[in-house]
Amino acid sequence: MTDSIMNNDGNSTGLGAGQNTWTLEQARTIIDTYDAYFGDYSIDTEKSILSHIIHGSLRPEKAGTVHKRIFRVNGDTLYLKSADTTVKWQAKWIRIPANN
Repeated sequence: MTDSIMNNDGNSTGLGAGQNTWTLEQARTIIDTYDAYFGDYSIDTEKSILSHIIHGSLRPEKAGTVHKRIFRVNGDTLYLKSADTTVKWQAKWIRIPANN
């Protein structure tokens, strides 16, 4: 069994099927720096703030919290960064049009 992350060598270089060769510290870093959640959102266009209202998360203690993100759109690219200046978080999402 292989996937796109494994390079078909049986050693996982990321998530996926295969032998896990991460050290305990590497695994801890991956878990501690990865986040996934779902919920609702609201947008304040005057302040350019996107608020994610967390309903469920990999980190259950985050349920019910709100992540505020400053947003900017440039063409097909959405830029997000934390509105909390004590948090160093940012992301860039690029829209790739579907092939017609």
